[in-house]
Amino acid sequence: MMKKKHLLFLFLMSFACSVFSYDVYDFYDYEESEYVDDYGFSEDMDFGSVISREEDSGEKLSDEESAADDEETVSEWEQPSLEDYYSRDFSSVQQYYRARVTEQKVNVRKQPSTSSEKVKAVYKDDVVFVRGFDDERQNVDGPGYWVMISDSERGDPSGWIYSKYLDIDHNLYSGRFSYIRTEKHETGFESLVLKLSRCYENVVYVDVVLKRNEGQDFCTFTWGPANPQFKYYDPVGTFVLNEESGIIKHVSYNGGNYDSLWSCFTDDMEFMIQDAGKSSTARALNVYETSSGQLIFSGNYYKDIFLEEDSIVVAEIYNSWNIGNGYISKESIKKAEEFKESLSAENLKKGEILVLYRLNLKTTKMEYIRCVLSVRQKAAF
Repeated sequence: MMKKKHLLFLFLMSFACSVFSYDVYDFYDYEESEYVDDYGFSEDMDFGSVISREEDSGEKLSDEESAADDEETVSEWEQPSLEDYYSRDFSSVQQYYRARVTEQKVNVRKQPSTSSEKVKAVYKDDVVFVRGFDDERQNVDGPGYWVMISDSERGDPSGWIYSKYLDIDHNLYSGRFSYIRTEKHETGFESLVLKLSRCYENVVYVDVVLKRNEGQDFCTFTWGPANPQFKYYDPVGTFVLNEESGIIKHVSYNGGNYDSLWSCFTDDMEFMIQDAGKSSTARALNVYETSSGQLIFSGNYYKDIFLEEDSIVVAEIYNSWNIGNGYISKESIKKAEEFKESLSAENLKKGEILVLYRLNLKTTKMEYIRCVLSVRQKAAF
């Protein structure tokens, strides 16, 4: 009997390891040089003026010193690294409500408003999946809420429908956040402890990743199906918090439905910038016009966005897949191949070349900064 229990325990442990094992990639220094600390990427680096050591100081470098600068990498990535945050499998999250359309024909809108663009129409008895509520109660042919829907259980949001036209509990109301405190963690990131008042249940306390930018008097967080504590009748999107006053304001409907680390805004709130998913070297990035929710840029960033008024730093990844699919410009290919000539074959095998640009969000013009070699590190919790 004991042997059977022992075998069962081993089987369950083996199964758990196979389910919860995964790869996480980070940046790390594969080769220290005397210039990494002084001229490597740092939180206060000004990409607009500091391009290389030689240009910054005006001194002429030896061939050995130039090679050391060319093969420069950054220290370990310092973005949030919550173990349970990374270990979630977003594809398995089923935070939705299966609902049927009750009217003969209902328009699906791009934004929660009758004046917003029509995405498509759904018809009586069609099944949709509710993925979140607007944060304000409305009165469109009766009291209710706009709800974000998807066409399948795990599909991306397809638009918004007014709750009156679905067989949903019309007494439900959208949850409300209250600020409790900010917590600083040993690993360097910050999180917010919030009180969430919900319909039909007691108040719950949630912990969300905080994003703040230097010079801004507010910080941001996202809420949506990508968070394991989310309920389908919660408000979905990106919120702004003034820590001094404790006031929380819902600003955008984007951000909460992706397995992202953070979302943030430019100082004037005109643009929302969102980390958009895991990547081996550079991470995905989306930029939206806040008022319309329109996507204006999709690409990558490296280590941080270095927000400066209406510009950020973005990266193009030099690899065969991006070249073959047209995801890297001819200029970047040329710059990367020139940089490649300065790298040793051994170091080149360890990572990918990234071409960095400063992107002007208003004009979408990109100004070349430099190339770096980003090195993959495989790990598992």
